Amino acid sequence: MRRIHISGAAGRIGTCLTRRLAARYVLVLADVSPIADAGGCTVILGDIADMACAQRMVQGVDTVIHLAANPNQFAR
Repeated sequence: MRRIHISGAAGRIGTCLTRRLAARYVLVLADVSPIADAGGCTVILGDIADMACAQRMVQGVDTVIHLAANPNQFAR
Protein backbone atom coordinates (compact mmCIF):
# COMPACT_ATOMS: atom_id res chain seq x y z
CA MET A 1 0.00 0.00 0.00
CA ARG A 2 1.25 3.50 -0.86
CA ARG A 3 2.74 5.50 2.05
CA ILE A 4 1.86 9.20 2.11
CA HIS A 5 3.42 11.85 4.33
CA ILE A 6 1.24 14.85 5.27
CA SER A 7 3.03 17.82 6.82
CA GLY A 8 0.81 20.26 8.70
CA ALA A 9 -1.51 17.36 9.52
CA ALA A 10 -2.92 19.02 12.67
CA GLY A 11 -4.36 21.91 10.66
CA ARG A 12 -7.83 22.21 9.21
CA ILE A 13 -6.96 20.97 5.72
CA GLY A 14 -4.56 18.30 7.01
CA THR A 15 -7.21 16.93 9.38
CA CYS A 16 -9.82 16.74 6.63
CA LEU A 17 -7.39 15.15 4.18
CA THR A 18 -6.30 12.58 6.75
CA ARG A 19 -9.92 11.47 7.26
CA ARG A 20 -10.39 11.08 3.52
CA LEU A 21 -7.15 9.18 2.82
CA ALA A 22 -6.71 6.99 5.91
CA ALA A 23 -8.76 4.07 4.59
CA ARG A 24 -6.88 3.94 1.27
CA TYR A 25 -3.26 4.68 2.23
CA VAL A 26 -0.71 4.28 5.00
CA LEU A 27 -0.30 7.80 6.38
CA VAL A 28 2.64 9.40 8.15
CA LEU A 29 1.35 12.57 9.79
CA ALA A 30 3.60 15.40 10.95
CA ASP A 31 3.12 18.73 12.67
CA VAL A 32 4.65 20.94 15.36
CA SER A 33 1.31 20.76 17.21
CA PRO A 34 -0.23 17.59 18.63
CA ILE A 35 -2.59 15.80 16.26
CA ALA A 36 -5.94 15.30 18.00
CA ASP A 37 -7.23 12.21 16.20
CA ALA A 38 -4.58 10.36 14.24
CA GLY A 39 -6.81 7.34 13.69
CA GLY A 40 -3.98 4.84 14.06
CA CYS A 41 -1.67 6.66 11.65
CA THR A 42 2.01 7.16 12.38
CA VAL A 43 2.53 10.59 13.96
CA ILE A 44 5.80 12.54 14.11
CA LEU A 45 5.83 15.71 16.19
CA GLY A 46 8.48 18.08 14.92
CA ASP A 47 9.37 20.99 12.71
CA ILE A 48 9.79 20.35 9.00
CA ALA A 49 12.32 23.21 8.99
CA ASP A 50 14.64 20.96 11.03
CA MET A 51 16.52 18.93 8.39
CA ALA A 52 17.08 15.83 10.56
CA CYS A 53 13.42 15.80 11.55
CA ALA A 54 12.26 16.34 7.96
CA GLN A 55 14.40 13.42 6.77
CA ARG A 56 12.85 11.18 9.41
CA MET A 57 9.36 12.34 8.42
CA VAL A 58 9.73 11.31 4.78
CA GLN A 59 11.79 8.17 5.22
CA GLY A 60 10.12 5.34 3.34
CA VAL A 61 7.21 7.37 1.95
CA ASP A 62 6.09 7.40 -1.68
CA THR A 63 4.35 10.77 -1.75
CA VAL A 64 4.62 14.02 0.23
CA ILE A 65 1.68 16.38 0.69
CA HIS A 66 3.18 19.56 2.11
CA LEU A 67 0.64 21.64 4.02
CA ALA A 68 2.87 22.98 6.81
CA ALA A 69 2.93 26.75 7.11
CA ASN A 70 3.15 29.52 9.67
CA PRO A 71 -0.05 31.54 9.15
CA ASN A 72 1.28 34.32 11.41
CA GLN A 73 4.18 34.88 9.04
CA PHE A 74 1.85 36.51 6.51
CA ALA A 75 -0.36 38.45 8.93
CA ARG A 76 -0.51 42.17 8.35
